[in-house]
Amino acid sequence: MKKIVLSIVILICFILVNLFKFNTTYFLIAIFVIELIRLLIRKFKVKLDYFIIILFISVFNALILNLSTAISLLLIYDFLDQILEILDKSLHKYLKNYVKNDYIASFFENNKEVLKKFSTLKKKDILIYKKGEILTTSGKYNDNYYEAGTIVDEDIFLESDKDYKELIDSKSLKSYNLLQKKIRKPSLISYIVLLLLSTIIFFILIYYKYELNIALFYTFNFLLIFLPLTFFYSKNIPILFSIAYLYKERIQINNINTFFKVNKVDIIVFDKTSVLTDDNISIVNIDNQSNINLVQLIKTLEQNTYDEIGKFFRKQEYDYLFKIDKSKKLNGGMIINSKEDEYYLGNYDFFNKYNKIKVKKNKTLGTAIYVVKNNIFLGSVVIKSSINKEVKDIVKYLEKINKEVVVLSGDNEEYVRYICNTLDIKRYSYNINKKDKLSFLLLSKEEGTKVLFIGDYRNDKKLFKEAFLSCAISKKETEADITIDNNDLTDIKRLFITYKAYKVSFILNIFLTVLITIFKLLLLYLGILSLEVSLLITLINILIIIFVSIEVLMFK
Repeated sequence: MKKIVLSIVILICFILVNLFKFNTTYFLIAIFVIELIRLLIRKFKVKLDYFIIILFISVFNALILNLSTAISLLLIYDFLDQILEILDKSLHKYLKNYVKNDYIASFFENNKEVLKKFSTLKKKDILIYKKGEILTTSGKYNDNYYEAGTIVDEDIFLESDKDYKELIDSKSLKSYNLLQKKIRKPSLISYIVLLLLSTIIFFILIYYKYELNIALFYTFNFLLIFLPLTFFYSKNIPILFSIAYLYKERIQINNINTFFKVNKVDIIVFDKTSVLTDDNISIVNIDNQSNINLVQLIKTLEQNTYDEIGKFFRKQEYDYLFKIDKSKKLNGGMIINSKEDEYYLGNYDFFNKYNKIKVKKNKTLGTAIYVVKNNIFLGSVVIKSSINKEVKDIVKYLEKINKEVVVLSGDNEEYVRYICNTLDIKRYSYNINKKDKLSFLLLSKEEGTKVLFIGDYRNDKKLFKEAFLSCAISKKETEADITIDNNDLTDIKRLFITYKAYKVSFILNIFLTVLITIFKLLLLYLGILSLEVSLLITLINILIIIFVSIEVLMFK
């Protein structure tokens, strides 16, 4: 505010000096020097960018052309620069507020777990936190009080002790701010090239016998007309809004290049059928070959796992039968040790590879889990997830934009075929292990096919590194290119729609900027474009770019 007041005072002094015509030269020189010093101090503290060219034009106007024009130019630039600074701060503040995420959390309601979004929290709301998670709120569980930020060492049902009017995902906001800083700005080289071109134009005009004043006037106008600033905003304002929107929807990207790679994807690979189904898991068959309660046993064996299956079995209303001494996760299953007993838990192929005990194949439609204790086959349990109704439309959309959808699943043939046929997915594989998936990615890379690999980052880190673009479905930080923290394929569709909206906005901005540039050149040709008017048109151009970006990206 102080800057604007000081600028207004200098402007009034300038108007009075010109109005009363008394000893104007000394006053004009004083005003010019004061304004120049002010701008220099401010710009060296903040940034130089396009100020180099404005300063160059103003000094030349003062020394060669007209001192009054030079001051007018500096004053207009001063106001323009302050307006741009305010716009920049307002835009950043808006985006900062826009990136405030609604948390996605597990609530305990009506004796069952419900996953939902929320940005406010009421007192006595019950949230479910898993072992190893960080508490985002404070509250009580089993008469113990937990502070926000505590890492829990067991699954707890935390009852919030107060109302939270606004919850900000500070981690996401910090990540967004770091990403925003990496967006390219007009380089010094672009200004040097512009100055060189202007110098060439100046000498051409002198060669064709133009007067010095006229040659300088046209040269300076050329500099202002082709400032890189508007072209910079044409691309980067849409990028800022696009990334902010993605973060708002809890779709985090690791860098700007990832955003531009989205459009180059040829194939989208889902590495498991669970991504295509919802959280509504049910037991459809129990083939018990012993007198042991298989569901209770599997719950016990899964007590330290945190995938969809482990989460489902831990909800079953049984007590743990024993404590686990150690467990080893392998492809398709795991080996668990408790005292003198050794258990094998996994799919059919897991037993063919790691345990030669013959297990009876369960042909029920779904995901079959087989259990062996001390080389004795105990039986199998088949679970099944309901198909996510939204996925079919998403698959159609992806195919419509020429993206092939592929499913690589470790589940049995009947279950994978059932899911993929229901969703109209034509290309799929079943009983696939990690080596097969890795071979698929490496072969795709050799053939130049660009794959977006979507899956569980925790179990498939090596696969994520080999993919052209990787997307992790995880609530924790990952090194994947894209991280989605909720099991919702709508986010994949959003990713492509957002890129398309960015592209439309960018092309429209460039088109309008080129039109405005041509309009400036026309005004210059007609002899009615002053340096001051050129600067004002530049400001209007920037405002149009911001407006277009908001319209296209926010209402896509």
